[in-house]
Amino acid sequence: MTLLAPNALWWLLSGALIVAIFLMRRRIVVVEIPALEFWEQMLRYNTLGRWGRRLRRWISLALHLLIVALLAGALTEPINPAYRNELLVVLDDSATMQTIEDDGRSRFEHAADLLLERRRLAPSGIRTTIILAAAPPKILTDSETVDRDIRAALHARRPRDCPPEFDQALALACRGRRDDAATILVISDRDAASLFGAADVEYLRVGLDQPNVGIAAVTPARDEAALEVLLHHRQMSPRTATISIMAFGQTALNQSPGHRRADNHAVARTTLVLRESPALVKLPVAFLPGDEFLIRVEPADAFMLDNTAYAVWPALTRTRVRLVTADNIFMEAALDQPDAALEITAPNNWTSSASADVTIFDAPAVEPGKPVPGRYIIFGGVDPFGLCRVGETTSDIGPSQWAADHVLIRDVDLLQWRIAATNGRRPPRLARRVVEGGETPLIFTIEIPGKIGDPSDDFKAVYINFDLSNSNVARRAGFPVFVWNALDYLLDKRPEDEQVAQSAGGPLTFPAQSRTAAIVADPAGQERKAYVDGARHVLPFTEQIGFYRLEAGDSRITRAVNYYSDASSVDAATNTSAAARTVDPAWTPGLPVWGLLAAAAGLLLIIEALLFHRGVLKIG
Repeated sequence: MTLLAPNALWWLLSGALIVAIFLMRRRIVVVEIPALEFWEQMLRYNTLGRWGRRLRRWISLALHLLIVALLAGALTEPINPAYRNELLVVLDDSATMQTIEDDGRSRFEHAADLLLERRRLAPSGIRTTIILAAAPPKILTDSETVDRDIRAALHARRPRDCPPEFDQALALACRGRRDDAATILVISDRDAASLFGAADVEYLRVGLDQPNVGIAAVTPARDEAALEVLLHHRQMSPRTATISIMAFGQTALNQSPGHRRADNHAVARTTLVLRESPALVKLPVAFLPGDEFLIRVEPADAFMLDNTAYAVWPALTRTRVRLVTADNIFMEAALDQPDAALEITAPNNWTSSASADVTIFDAPAVEPGKPVPGRYIIFGGVDPFGLCRVGETTSDIGPSQWAADHVLIRDVDLLQWRIAATNGRRPPRLARRVVEGGETPLIFTIEIPGKIGDPSDDFKAVYINFDLSNSNVARRAGFPVFVWNALDYLLDKRPEDEQVAQSAGGPLTFPAQSRTAAIVADPAGQERKAYVDGARHVLPFTEQIGFYRLEAGDSRITRAVNYYSDASSVDAATNTSAAARTVDPAWTPGLPVWGLLAAAAGLLLIIEALLFHRGVLKIG
């Protein structure tokens, strides 16, 4: 047990005063009486209870001393040793905490009440740090001691439209605590057994059992003009669900982002009976690139955030590829894809002014020149841009180490590569080595920025330091994957460029039109600054669902952001037993420790008065 005010133990010395009063002898009073006969008769009866009277006095003294000890103990303000004088709370403010309970209040409001109740039972003046667990975790209060300020901070918050990040929130709490023995309290509607393994983490669970249905994914169909909607549901079988797609009208397009409306323009609608989860629904649609629309699922439930999804139909562009080769059937087969426009050019016919998104050189033999702005892949041969030094060739090698997170080697099995001989290129200092074979660079990249503010003037190239004819790489099944990885890297293509929507909570990226920061309008119409990272504009975190619009010069790009419910969030929104609402071994219901001690002292005082001082309690 930890004492917040140990100096209060000095009050135990007041027990010496009680003992002194008890031992103090009374002054003998002489009284004259006319006869002794009745007095002696009374003494015979009183002699029998003398030892009983003495025992009563000692018991009364012991009770008085015990009352003093209890009051002194209450003044020391004892607390559970795990808490010390610090309380760290990881409060779940993620999307599922918006679920409305039967009393009409959200789970977040119930969680705030539990936190305030815990502070009421904690010692006065305890430092309270509250960390919000939704992505990204945030510190709401830091070592706050005033109840009024904590209550105001909680009431000013609402759950965010994103999933939780408990690992990061708990790590933040562990780094922030000043006392290693302080316990961290987690308040959430998630399953504690699957989320928290630390022994020093206490957990309070909120929420009751509620049926739920939500949109888990939205993707365009590959083989037809249709949209596929994936639903997760629980305890909804065999209810009927209605899925509708609403397109924004021209009037709505001219409104501010935070006040858009569908104008009752339904372009597709279907119904299905919910049985097994998940359920896949396909709806025929005919949208143009950039069209904005809304997907809605009914019936309504306690967690409405995942019943709606915003979307933007992607613009699927074809990549213009110029292949400079004498003859390479493997390369031609890898580039023969529906989303590529391939043009083959003989080496002696290539000019730097040729228009293409990416130019691929197959063992070039041209004289070295200067870097020309553009995107290039160079397989073997000489360096057409004169950036690499000439070194010694290496024979019979394979990849020995590589940058595992680089997009160039995503889903590529490098252990199957065998290179008979390299070309002996030595990359310049500004190059980044991606794959090496011992001391020999097998794949490296070079990027040279162009004019300030114009990414199209950059030079960006991938160098493969061997001829395809001197290796088994072109005959491996992963060769087309490698080629398209290189194209995606050079053009800075991201999966979000071809998605109808993205998930809330993570960074939001846009293709950069310039190297200056751009302005993004969020769903509420507020302007936010997106910084430049390479060839992308990046908005660090998205905490609201809806449309985000980037304005950069004459360019305007719209991204849709949603909360997509997965199986775990459906469980969190529905599967909570009443017995698991509060799981906290250190929480003593009722009064805190000091209050219990004070109550015990008061109870002993009443018992002592009833036993030994009944006359004091008489009224009238």
